[in-house]
Amino acid sequence: MSIYQRILVPIDDSLAAHAGLRAAIDLALDQSAALKIITVVDEASEAFGGAELGWIDPQTLDANLKSGAEHVLDEAVNLTKKAGLEPEYELIEAPDGQVAQHIREAAMRWGADLLVLGTHGHHGLSRWLSGSTTESLLHGLTLPLLAIPAAAPAADDEPRE
Repeated sequence: MSIYQRILVPIDDSLAAHAGLRAAIDLALDQSAALKIITVVDEASEAFGGAELGWIDPQTLDANLKSGAEHVLDEAVNLTKKAGLEPEYELIEAPDGQVAQHIREAAMRWGADLLVLGTHGHHGLSRWLSGSTTESLLHGLTLPLLAIPAAAPAADDEPRE
């Protein structure tokens, strides 16, 4: 009997997220579990993108953020299918910038029993400046969280089949 039946993995375009995805794929294969991949578009970051000064048209920035997130999600789905899984997937918009809260809510809505998250391992000033999604997720999370460091060792860049 499998320990996990429903594994949720949030991704972005970082190396840490890629490490988390690889681990989630391997675990889903090992556990014969369903896998859902999500990406959260942090629309609040638009406020700091120069749009307020006219550098970037806010609608263009929004479209670029969503397009980039869709591309990352498509690549993750393709990688997962190549490994032999048929994942569910979702792009979530976070107009309030509360990425961790949207991840928590997605996990609860889907009934995930494990959250796999790639971590950057920021500490000190860089963590204070950029925040920590992993740390934010821990507050109020009611399911296990498997944190995978960006530098997680892997036999190769592809998940096992």
